[in-house]
Amino acid sequence: MMQKIFTVTLFGILVFAFFVSSSCRAEEGNILYVGGTGTGNYSSIQAAVNAASNGDTVYVYDGTYYENIMIDDKSINLVGEDRNSTIIDGMRKDDAISISANNVVISSFTIKNSNICGVSLSSQSPNSIIKGNIIKNNNRYGIQCSLSSNNTIYGNTITDQESGIVLDDYSYNHAIYGNNNITGNTVKNSRWGIRLDVSNNNIITANILMDNDEGIRLVSSSGGNNTITANTFIGNKYGIVLSKSDSGNIISNNIFSNNTKDVFNETETHNFVVYIFAIILIIFVIVWSILGKRKSMKSYIAEIPKGIGALAVLLILSVVVGSSALILQQVFFQDTLLNGIYVGYSVVKFVFVLIVAIGLLKRKSWAWIGAILLTIINLLTIAFDIVVLSLVYVSTVIGILMNIVILLYLMRPHVRAYFGKTKKPMLE
Repeated sequence: MMQKIFTVTLFGILVFAFFVSSSCRAEEGNILYVGGTGTGNYSSIQAAVNAASNGDTVYVYDGTYYENIMIDDKSINLVGEDRNSTIIDGMRKDDAISISANNVVISSFTIKNSNICGVSLSSQSPNSIIKGNIIKNNNRYGIQCSLSSNNTIYGNTITDQESGIVLDDYSYNHAIYGNNNITGNTVKNSRWGIRLDVSNNNIITANILMDNDEGIRLVSSSGGNNTITANTFIGNKYGIVLSKSDSGNIISNNIFSNNTKDVFNETETHNFVVYIFAIILIIFVIVWSILGKRKSMKSYIAEIPKGIGALAVLLILSVVVGSSALILQQVFFQDTLLNGIYVGYSVVKFVFVLIVAIGLLKRKSWAWIGAILLTIINLLTIAFDIVVLSLVYVSTVIGILMNIVILLYLMRPHVRAYFGKTKKPMLE
């Protein structure tokens, strides 16, 4: 009796397994071929996509296909024969591949030359997989997920566009991670390697971010519970940039090498700017207090030649701008000995400039000499930039002309007379 029950049970399990297996195979769908020499093969990828049904695979043979492909109503697999030689060229029009359907897989292509995105996923394209592609030379984004969720992006090599991978407009629950073969996505030579805008619950791990302006940038994602771990950042200007995203994210166990700055909190920099201008405002109050100790500011302004007043204001503004830039530079760049020397030189110069500006307004003869020395130093610095560093910009030319005009003005008879450097009468 027990043997009979066992036999019936085993038969039932086998029958059930057969139907489950048959059902799974049926959902795998058919294979439609593009290119190649087979009978009935499609000549364009879009034609095969249009003919496909849910669960089908569109297999594309080697070749270059000049198309802008839209997958907007079916869950399919789009597979290239070889990612190095199966090429989708977007012809600088729209997106190379635009996906508005769920459960789509894109793999083993070179995707390039789109006007906007190499691959674009919308809110209608959750649970999609973009894997093992070379994505390059697109005008804006390699891969963009906009209002799209639960997508997996792995094993892609993405180079030479404004942004490698972008998750924006409240994208959530994405996983960007590596596999055993190519260790994650490699994103190079882009303004932003991976950028998250107002995005939550994303996992970014085991990617290589190399030679980008910013390896990973988080914007307005505080409290977003994004995990950034085990990534490698090499030769980027900034490894990770946090803009209004300095809390509620997990950033750990990343490797940094030869980046100008590994992690930069842009929110803190915005606060620094506020502090800087508060300090500068205090400096102005102190300057005016010193000048107005014995005489009113109106009397000073009436006595000072207009050019001297303008020069003094220009010098004070140079301290404002220069000190602001200096503090921001210290936030942006790593602390080095050379940088420390530059900081020391800059601080001394700013103090000297401020003293000279006050001296000019107070009609001190030494301030006239100091202004001439500053002008000569500026001209020598510009000459060094041109001759040694080969730095020639429009601002360089303007700087030369401004300093020459200032120097000539300081040598005019009425200016020299104002500071007691000549016996000639002072003329306005």
